[in-house]
Amino acid sequence: MQKNLLIIAGIFLFLEVYIYQAIRTLTDNSWIRIGYWVISLAVYGIFAYEVSHFQRSDRSTARAQIMISLFLIFILPKIFVVLFLLIDDIIRTGGYLVGFANLQKLLS
Repeated sequence: MQKNLLIIAGIFLFLEVYIYQAIRTLTDNSWIRIGYWVISLAVYGIFAYEVSHFQRSDRSTARAQIMISLFLIFILPKIFVVLFLLIDDIIRTGGYLVGFANLQKLLS
């Protein structure tokens, strides 16, 4: 169980850092950057608190449904953005490798 939790935490950390790099590229406003981390940490903190206090009898309550909805509303757009960023990075890396290969041919 702890191994799975560490893997999931690692994926979320990668997701957050990757999205933050995109935000950092888009804006120089430090308030937006700080706001991003405050909101992210608050949502993760609320979710962690709710998960740690979750009872099986609460499965159908509105509170559990709101927490699941909040988490999905918060994470799904980030996953969507990361997919586009990864595609862009793969394309740029491929272009770089092709350019590097062409340079090597010219130097040979």
